[in-house]
Amino acid sequence: MGEGRSGRSWQWALLVGLAVATAASALAVAVGAEGVRRGLLAGPTFAVQLGEYHLIARTTTRPECLPLTQHECFVSFPTPSYTTPPSYTVWAGRIVRERPTATDQPVTVSSGRTLLQIALRR
Repeated sequence: MGEGRSGRSWQWALLVGLAVATAASALAVAVGAEGVRRGLLAGPTFAVQLGEYHLIARTTTRPECLPLTQHECFVSFPTPSYTTPPSYTVWAGRIVRERPTATDQPVTVSSGRTLLQIALRR
């Protein structure tokens, strides 16, 4: 009978510990995101590539432009947008070289999506 109680109290302590750790992590993420939004903290800038897949994060005034297709985006919007507030944005994308037909030169094709966008205060 004594072993059953100690086993349950150990499981209960583990459950409470996991709940506290999860709540603390969620609070830290919320406080960090608010700090980035207010401009008190700089969001981390990174670019990670795993094969043809990319994960990119940075502060930009063109959050609608996937960094892998910047050239296309700047051709569509040739002048910089000074009225657009900066945003901290995280993108996930894929870039591959394809040959449309057997005789054509390979072209770079990219696609992706915005995972997170936080408008920053100036």
